[in-house]
Amino acid sequence: HVRAFYNPTSSDPTALLELWRNGDFDALETVSWKTLTQQRGAAGVLNTGLFAAFLGGVKIKRRAHPALMFHGITQVEKGEATEGYEKIREYKNDYASEWAPKFRAVALYYVAREEEEKGQRELAIDLLVQSWLLWPNAQATDRIEHLTGRRPSANNWYGRQFPDYNLEEVDSRGRTVGLYDSLQGMQDHQVLVLCMLGGYRGNEIYDDFMRRYMANIGGFYEWIGSLHVVTQSVRRDEERPEHYAGEDLLVSTGASFQLLEDYRAFVQRAVKPPSVPTVYVLNRKGVVLHEGLLDGLALWNTLADAGRRRMEPLLRR
Repeated sequence: HVRAFYNPTSSDPTALLELWRNGDFDALETVSWKTLTQQRGAAGVLNTGLFAAFLGGVKIKRRAHPALMFHGITQVEKGEATEGYEKIREYKNDYASEWAPKFRAVALYYVAREEEEKGQRELAIDLLVQSWLLWPNAQATDRIEHLTGRRPSANNWYGRQFPDYNLEEVDSRGRTVGLYDSLQGMQDHQVLVLCMLGGYRGNEIYDDFMRRYMANIGGFYEWIGSLHVVTQSVRRDEERPEHYAGEDLLVSTGASFQLLEDYRAFVQRAVKPPSVPTVYVLNRKGVVLHEGLLDGLALWNTLADAGRRRMEPLLRR
């Protein structure tokens, strides 16, 4: 069905992901190649700054599309590891930030396999953990268990104490921001919103989060102590200014906002977010009152929960 009906001009690569999850590498090879060699690039898929390249001896226009990675995967699985890993790394390094995090997770899984084959066990484990944090897929789970003897945990943090951290703040050379230092600086009625990007901020996912955050906190400024955004890189992509419009709008309001660089990804390791971005709302004691996406209703319910928790000691008296 996928071979016959998959439309390569669609920017949705979900069908490719499903073929990979099912281990149908023959169909995946056919469909990914069909996508890469289509005559007309899909809107939003074709990177016009990229020119012809050779894949399998055929001169094509290479696309910044997960099909590049998936075609590399079929080569790895069929014994053409050198060429396959090259395509996977190219996708991870140059294009992954433009697509959903689960596709980057797949790329990291294969880069980890390559490092494991080179004898770099610890690096392979590190990459597998990053893959699993972005998207808890079965392949990464099984490989982590094989290398470490333990399966990764996806415990929920709601109602639990959030781990402390000290991270570098952008635009403040040498300065670090501590989570619990920030919490102590808030009023008792306020909450702190923490967005775990688990990746880079120069993409549509980040801009969408910032715009939704701006829309949802209108009228609630008094109750929001601060926003912490934890990202693996704070460097701006100057060629994509539209991805920072929501951030610039928030900064212009004067709302408390900290952009924090977690280049070692140790916060993501400790938190194990089930999806990216994951939003946590914490009260002044560091207790997680919300975990997941944050829409207007969730924020309202979270603030109500925070008020109820503050009143409980008084009610018991």
